[in-house]
Amino acid sequence: MTWTDSDRSIVRRYPKAIAHLWRQRLDNRSGLVIGSGVNRALGFPDWGELVKRIANHDQVQAADLLTEFEKTPLPILTQILLHHYRRRQEQNDRLQGRNERDTLRLVAAGFRDLMHECLYRGVPANDDELEQRDSFYKHFLPVIRQSPMTVVYNFDDTVERLLLRDREKRGEGPSSSRGFETVTDGRQQFRLSQAVIYHPNGYLPRNLIEPRGDTIVFTDETLADQLIGSMAGEYATLLNHLSKQTCLLVGLSLDDSTLRHILRQSAKMNPGHFHYYVKYVERMPAESELDSGQLAQASANFEVLNLITLYLDAAGIASLGKLLASSADDLRSLAEEEGARLWYCYYVTGVPGVGKTTAVSHFKSLVTFDEWLAEQPAQMGAPWQSLSAEDRKLVDDWVKEQVGLKNRALLDDYRDPGIGIVIVDRCISDPVTFTPLDERPQKAKDLLSSISPGKSNRKAQGGVVLLLVDEPAELVVRARCAGKKPDEEATRELQCETEKTYGADAKRLDTSDMSIEQVARALATTIHRDDYPAYDLDALLRRIADGSPAPAR
Repeated sequence: MTWTDSDRSIVRRYPKAIAHLWRQRLDNRSGLVIGSGVNRALGFPDWGELVKRIANHDQVQAADLLTEFEKTPLPILTQILLHHYRRRQEQNDRLQGRNERDTLRLVAAGFRDLMHECLYRGVPANDDELEQRDSFYKHFLPVIRQSPMTVVYNFDDTVERLLLRDREKRGEGPSSSRGFETVTDGRQQFRLSQAVIYHPNGYLPRNLIEPRGDTIVFTDETLADQLIGSMAGEYATLLNHLSKQTCLLVGLSLDDSTLRHILRQSAKMNPGHFHYYVKYVERMPAESELDSGQLAQASANFEVLNLITLYLDAAGIASLGKLLASSADDLRSLAEEEGARLWYCYYVTGVPGVGKTTAVSHFKSLVTFDEWLAEQPAQMGAPWQSLSAEDRKLVDDWVKEQVGLKNRALLDDYRDPGIGIVIVDRCISDPVTFTPLDERPQKAKDLLSSISPGKSNRKAQGGVVLLLVDEPAELVVRARCAGKKPDEEATRELQCETEKTYGADAKRLDTSDMSIEQVARALATTIHRDDYPAYDLDALLRRIADGSPAPAR
């Protein structure tokens, strides 16, 4: 693989985003949301230019209305142009004796036709020439083919044409479908499970005899209806898609009220689930070059819409697509050359009842490892101090086996694919915190033996330790609601010992009086925006096994 300077710059600048998006694509849980910004290089107009073309069209002749262009919102101006066109057509239709119903239908069809003419003016009709002009789609076609659904807010059929052209180049023969499915009504069932191209604003293919949607969302009226429809659940498919996939939003404006509404809904429903928004810039800035406005914008997008903002120029957008479509070996090799990490591990820990499992359940867009890989013994629900010697041994043996299996699974993921963001419910070194002080060295030795049995020479997988703490009385209530039988004083001591064990190297989060949504957002901030150091858990266990004191907080 030949890498450009832009490719290398992107992997240095946004390694965590690349790791997350690449892994989601591997697991068929990624998607693209595409806007008009990516089409300008192909000759398509932006919304403002399209409105001007329509106003100047021979069948509209409303250039004088463009004097209001700078101070009239484009949807309202488009609505005015439609009414202006309608009055002209109604006069002609009355002369021909048509009834009002037919006139309205013909007006709608005629306006769509002149929109089509204005939309495709200057855009290559030949697919080869279209492909030559393309600087975006060719890098993302593998992602589009593999994704369950790609959302295209544009009216045109560029995605469809380039998918067919790419299929032809790859030498694929006839099959039962074109390899993709175009839909304009997300409420209907889809025929395919991959490569569904959804046009929520309507569809105007270049070839007018191709099937097209009945509604084009372009005027103030249709945009208002779309927003009302989104509130009434008509766009549940899009909302469901955003809740199940990790999406990359490219070429879009966040001024779209319907899009913002759906993104906000998704953020409220899934506080730990984040998407990526590409903000186009003429020149991609280094992290240190982001100005206060860009930093504020990125923070607002993160907090309100659950969007992680990537500032990319045209070359950077192309590089992002190239990197996401790369093989694991090629991408890891590039990251190694650039000194970038592509695998991130986060342990969420704390005493029973603190909300670890509930918090982790909000991060299913990450690679998730459960607290335990098998059903827990009933004895796990009782305080450690109350267990008999026999029950303690049963629990100890079971826990050691689970720690060894869990660590091996983490090591396997680190080796292959070695790309992604991993979140783990409970830390593999936690069992020592449940053990009396004088027995901890032996417990640490036992855990190390389970982690590295025989001559395997495995090590405890390191990662950022996210330590959740809360008031002991609240923890007892939560634990009892979960079927456990904790003691408040024992819970207080256990939390204190857990904090002492991990010391200052853990990221401590006090969840007192926080809702689960707030906890999820606090964890998401550390995972996606902070650069907190990984904890060397192997060194921790060896230090405890040697009887060395814990690090001070």
